[in-house]
Amino acid sequence: MKKIKSNDEMLIELIKTNAPILNALLRERIVMFMEMTKKDIEENPEKWGNGFIDSSLYIALCDNVNNKIGFNN
Repeated sequence: MKKIKSNDEMLIELIKTNAPILNALLRERIVMFMEMTKKDIEENPEKWGNGFIDSSLYIALCDNVNNKIGFNN
């Protein structure tokens, strides 16, 4: 039986096996997508109010992404 990998294991494997240019592209997409998400939450909070996951978790994730891999670092 094959062991199911955790999210952490899968992300680490992805980063390790990507070429550097692909990791740069991945970083850019993550940062941009999180910025778009945060902007949409701020502009349309009612749209994000009825989800299974509270919008504050997305905001916290966006802040963490910007702190760790954002372009202002």
